[in-house]
Amino acid sequence: MSKYLIVGAGALGCLYAAELARAQQQVYLLVRDTQANIQTRELAYTRIDGTQESIQVQALDTPAWRQQAPTWAATFCGIILATKAQDALASVQALAPQLPPQVPVLLLQNGMGSQQAVAQYLGGQHLVLAASVTEGAYLKAPFSPVHAGRGVLRLGAFDPEQTKAQDAAQAWVRTWPTAHLKCIYAQDIHPWLWQKLAINAVINPLTLIYNCPNGELMQHLPQVRLLVEELQTLLQSLAIQLPCTDLQTCVQEVIQATAGNISSMLQDQRAGRPTELAYISAYVLACAKQVGLTLPAHVRLYQQAQACLAIKD
Repeated sequence: MSKYLIVGAGALGCLYAAELARAQQQVYLLVRDTQANIQTRELAYTRIDGTQESIQVQALDTPAWRQQAPTWAATFCGIILATKAQDALASVQALAPQLPPQVPVLLLQNGMGSQQAVAQYLGGQHLVLAASVTEGAYLKAPFSPVHAGRGVLRLGAFDPEQTKAQDAAQAWVRTWPTAHLKCIYAQDIHPWLWQKLAINAVINPLTLIYNCPNGELMQHLPQVRLLVEELQTLLQSLAIQLPCTDLQTCVQEVIQATAGNISSMLQDQRAGRPTELAYISAYVLACAKQVGLTLPAHVRLYQQAQACLAIKD
């Protein structure tokens, strides 16, 4: 039995907590509650086949982590950071004083920018891994995850040149205990992170401004194609080769495969939560500026998304 700490009780955090616990792993879920002691928490888990199951995990908050960490932090086989991108750095800063450098930290954040901030903060002594996650999940209520679609947890060292982190990534995949959530090693995770970013940079803000599920974006294909063309120009300027050979086809396939889904950005906006727009659209535009590109379609989309968020606020 291995021990995992999962930081963040959102959809992905609860999904991984439930499946790891089902695989007889010892799971600790770091939550925002104010209890100072470790308590048993039940997850009302809906599996991908629709069956429901009550899963028990151990829940704790940051004060409890700080109290317990000196004696057992080094016994964890891995820490999964499943927070929103905007919360990633602060969450790591709260853990860092008691974070053993030999325990790998796996980052699941959408977009890009938060991974760089975490890696820079932790420095080269820690084993920082990053992942591109395509599992479909949502919460129908707090601590009630629904596994809505099969995908892949593809992970690798955030710094591909860090040998110890690469070894840790391969070990993570070798010892991954649940076949229900597929886990794959990537020698260079950055093309996969960029591919997910490119897809999200089209789907997330478009669903936000049109207030629609992903599938309805097929009614806006000219705009989708223009956004993808600009991304292809940016990727070429940055000398980034994506794993997929045709980004236009890839984006449309994701739209169709997730037709009934509500994007995470639209879910956040509807719930009155901060979105990850700064780590998706704004990050794309910042990279474009660095290489002298303007990406007018993405600029307009970003401005429209900001306006939608301002209206909601």
